[in-house]
Amino acid sequence: MSVCIKEDWAVVCKKMMFAVVVVVVVCVLGVALGQEEAQCVYVSSRGIMWSCDVRPWTNVEWTPEYLYPYDWTVVKNNNSVVYVPGSVVDKFVSYALPRIRAQFVLVSGDCDLAMPTSVLQAGRLLADGRLIHWFTQNLVERHSKMSALPIGMDYHTFSTQIRPTEQERVLVGYRERAPGPA
Repeated sequence: MSVCIKEDWAVVCKKMMFAVVVVVVVCVLGVALGQEEAQCVYVSSRGIMWSCDVRPWTNVEWTPEYLYPYDWTVVKNNNSVVYVPGSVVDKFVSYALPRIRAQFVLVSGDCDLAMPTSVLQAGRLLADGRLIHWFTQNLVERHSKMSALPIGMDYHTFSTQIRPTEQERVLVGYRERAPGPA
């Protein structure tokens, strides 16, 4: 009986190790494909994210929890460009903003929320002297510190099947073969 338990435990351990390896590979692949989006010519949400100075380490499943392990005190240089997914801007204002000591530019996107109306603490953020400007997707109200960003191309939906740069190559090929204006 005890041998059988040990064998079952060994199988369980092997399955757990395999699951951990799969998660790590998926995260690394997600980071690599996201970084590849930054190399594309056309604008994309995650390409914008990867071009910012301060950003999440991965673009897999945005959750408010990504804010907490980050050392927001590293935003020490004025004019740092900080990316925060639109869905967690309120958490950013509550948790990260008090830890930032320098002026910064905020970029938000990769969600369908209307900005700034969906951000409960938008007034606090926009009134903060450290915020130089806020570039966001889905901008629905005008403010002197806010500008709209295009949503851009959706390279990430099919990135596990076709790499972003390959998607763009195909798109450019279609454009080049398309008939000109009549």
